[in-house]
Amino acid sequence: MGKTAATVGVLVVANAVLVYLALAADHYVGPMASYVFIGLAWLLYWAVRRYGPDRVVVWQLEAARARMRCGNPLTLDEYRHLVGALPPPTAEQQRSFAEYVAEAHSWYKHLPPYPPGAPFTFFIDPFAGCDCVAGRGGRLRFVAREAPGFHYSAIPTRRYRERYGYLNFSSAERPTVILPIPGRMVMPTDDAAAVADGEGRLRPLPRDVQESGAVRLTAAVHPAGARFPYWDRRTKLQPQDIAWPEETGGCRVVERLFESSRAMRDHLKSDLEGWLRESAVITTEFGQERVDPALKELLRPERERQQREMVAAMRRVCALIYG
Repeated sequence: MGKTAATVGVLVVANAVLVYLALAADHYVGPMASYVFIGLAWLLYWAVRRYGPDRVVVWQLEAARARMRCGNPLTLDEYRHLVGALPPPTAEQQRSFAEYVAEAHSWYKHLPPYPPGAPFTFFIDPFAGCDCVAGRGGRLRFVAREAPGFHYSAIPTRRYRERYGYLNFSSAERPTVILPIPGRMVMPTDDAAAVADGEGRLRPLPRDVQESGAVRLTAAVHPAGARFPYWDRRTKLQPQDIAWPEETGGCRVVERLFESSRAMRDHLKSDLEGWLRESAVITTEFGQERVDPALKELLRPERERQQREMVAAMRRVCALIYG
């Protein structure tokens, strides 16, 4: 192995260790502790970009993303021709995919805590569940994922298709950790409402599909939002000024979220072991989480409402494609 490859290998391992520590800190200590390691991981990535010996790999990624941005939008007929022969997702796959998306990232840390929320788009993708690999010159290819990927949501393609069919989603709000691996760069594509055409070029979805698949989500969609005791500190608004949906409690829920957040912080500060004994353990798609029982019950109706909204968006898209 040459000196350049060895150096980059060390940097990649160091970045992976920092990300692992961030995940561990988030699980065992709390989200604030994880930010330290996430910041260090991004600092290391910036150093690789600025001073690293294999900057060509980063250029490949940037070229690929530029290629994605420059693609012409698909027409509705082109999109139907591209995906119309794929089997439509079943009702069970749609419900399962809503649960998957709700837990695919730590949304309780990255999405706005209160409505109107961040825009998401749901659509049918012929390469759903595959890795998008950026090669030399920004060329893209899609390969089946044979084993779990680096991120916990990157499940093998076969398992993905069994559970969710060809459903996919996009959101510019999703977090990204980029690992510069020499000769092979797995590129995240779920930050753009786009699919690959017959020539492997990423093309934005037709406007009709983007509008039909649109939904807005907040931090409440993630079940682990109930372990986040800062609902009162993530806004300068008063409860009565927050447009929480009336069907899931309105401003009364926000008032109780504020109160429960303060109570949880006080409990954690004064009696951590006591809070751990009284906390609830929930099972998600990707493991178990320890949450605050009061926050869990307050957030449950809104989380379920947002999952129903996701399913409704998928159904609109399917009706547009399959009739």
